Amino acid sequence: MSDDLETMGTAEALGEWRVAERELATATAGRRAAEQAAAAAKLAESAAAATAAAARHALEAASAAEESARATADAARATLDAANQDLSDKSAAEDVAGRAETRAQTDYQQAEQRARDRTR
Repeated sequence: MSDDLETMGTAEALGEWRVAERELATATAGRRAAEQAAAAAKLAESAAAATAAAARHALEAASAAEESARATADAARATLDAANQDLSDKSAAEDVAGRAETRAQTDYQQAEQRARDRTR
């Protein structure tokens, strides 16, 4: 700006006014851009915090799932052990019943043979 306002003509004053308007427009645009950048940064911060919370919840869920899977595996192992013991017991009972059936069959055949022998 001119130091001597008294000697400044209208053309020079208008030119300085236009320069000042451009500077104001540039400063206003810069402030608006900074406001938008700050708003975007705030959204990014909120999104990052939400992502961190979601990751924490996912980790907690994964830990709970792992614990549940471990308990299920333990239960399955116990069931398998019980089933194997039951199979062993049933196999032993079948063996005993098979021997008893064979003995009973033999006894019957011998009794039948004795009966035939008596009727001759």
